[in-house]
Amino acid sequence: MKAHRTDLVSFVFGLLFVGLALWWLLAQILGLALPAVGWFLAGALVLIGLLGLVGAVRSARTTDVGPPAGGSGGQVA
Repeated sequence: MKAHRTDLVSFVFGLLFVGLALWWLLAQILGLALPAVGWFLAGALVLIGLLGLVGAVRSARTTDVGPPAGGSGGQVA
C-alpha cells in the first residue's frame, strides 16, 4: 500500500467520532452526569458553516482571470 497525504477533513471527523464515543462510554460506565452533546454538535455545525463561507469568499477573491502565461497575447504565429 502506497503512502499518501493525510486527508485533514476525514481526520477531524474521525477525531470527533472517537470523542463522542468516549463521551458516551464515560457517561454509561462511570455514571457521570455530562452535559448533552446536542449543543456542542450544533455549535460545531455553525462553526463549520462559517468556515465554509469564509473559504468561499476568500477563494472568490483570488480567482481573478489574468492574461495567459507566456506573454504571446493569444496570437498564433
